[in-house]
Amino acid sequence: MKSNGVTKIREYGRWVENRYRDQPNIIWVHGGDADAGAFHAMDVVDAVAYGIREVDSNHLNTAHRDRLSSEADCYDRPWLDFNTTYADCSKAPLELRIDYERLPRRPFVFIEGTYELESDWTHR
Repeated sequence: MKSNGVTKIREYGRWVENRYRDQPNIIWVHGGDADAGAFHAMDVVDAVAYGIREVDSNHLNTAHRDRLSSEADCYDRPWLDFNTTYADCSKAPLELRIDYERLPRRPFVFIEGTYELESDWTHR
């Protein structure tokens, strides 16, 4: 995304939304399981989100950050419609509580937890 630059990425956002704008069940998830700010890429993430918004404001936009974080910690942007929480299962209640109490208030979902066979529990 960075090598294409803000102008091309914003145009891509318009293109992809024009392609899927008539689909009723789309939620756009930005960020790619990472903190875009840590990669100096927030400008291109914003560009694609704003390109999508220019064409159609009916579909929801959110983001997906790295584990043990809420995307609101990084992607607290005007295009953000709802928060997502990513935590391992043992810390999920705490992380969800943090998002519940976060201001400004937004709806939020638990987007991801621990993968199968990723922890030290055993099968029976």
